[in-house]
Amino acid sequence: MVNSLDGRLISLLRGDLALALYERLSQRVVQSYGCSVQALDERAAGVAATLTDGTRWSGDLVIGADGIHSAIRKLAFGPESNYLRYLGLHTAAYTFANPELHKKLGQQFAITDSLDKTVGLYPIRNERIAVFTAHRTSDSAFPPDPRAVVQTTYSDLGWLVPDALAHCPDPPAFYYDQVSQIEMPRWTADRVALVGDACQAVSLLAGASLAVAGAQLLASELANEAKRDRPALSLHKAGGRVRGRQTSCRTANRRMGSSPQPYAGSCFAGSPSGVWPYPASAA
Repeated sequence: MVNSLDGRLISLLRGDLALALYERLSQRVVQSYGCSVQALDERAAGVAATLTDGTRWSGDLVIGADGIHSAIRKLAFGPESNYLRYLGLHTAAYTFANPELHKKLGQQFAITDSLDKTVGLYPIRNERIAVFTAHRTSDSAFPPDPRAVVQTTYSDLGWLVPDALAHCPDPPAFYYDQVSQIEMPRWTADRVALVGDACQAVSLLAGASLAVAGAQLLASELANEAKRDRPALSLHKAGGRVRGRQTSCRTANRRMGSSPQPYAGSCFAGSPSGVWPYPASAA
């Protein structure tokens, strides 16, 4: 893939990545949708997970890859408040169709240079636009009406922002959350392990890359230990290898979060990848 892109930046939508992984799954993999894990029962011979739909599954290991607000982490390691570090920002993301705006953006990833809040837009296929926002707030609580918060917070910005705000959908058609890190001294507990943002969230822009790297290491360790029947040991080894790689990313994102231009021109300006900041007042 690196060779075929010739060093160019590529952005993958979450849904596209999920679909690609889904299409490669073996038919032996059983999948459940619209539910989560509500109970874990660890025993000497394995671990059982009970889902919110009443289904119960047993196996050698449970891997929690369920994001920054991981239910499996809460069950196996304790409350989220023990590990979450709020970075003082809220973020949102959504997509909408607009042929005229899509043409105006061309192949550019554009982002405002506004203080204490940022709006970014970039074109995707089928004449759709992807939008992400980030704004500073001391209140870490999830608002009762996130759509209203987005439309109010960024209403004073010009350029293409009013068009983007007019197309902001109602939940759950758009993503809204606090910008946080997850800091844990360990990622494994007996036969339960965490991977991705569930244990190593560093902030925006880096989560997917670290999650893929962590999953690859975990799969490698599991494969190496499979013949020795030591699944718990492989979990511990994989966790140690990934943890060292995410320390520098966490530190960098703390600095980014304290900038007066969160995730804006200070980190993208002049990028050879075609990412440019635009003044919020630009026509």
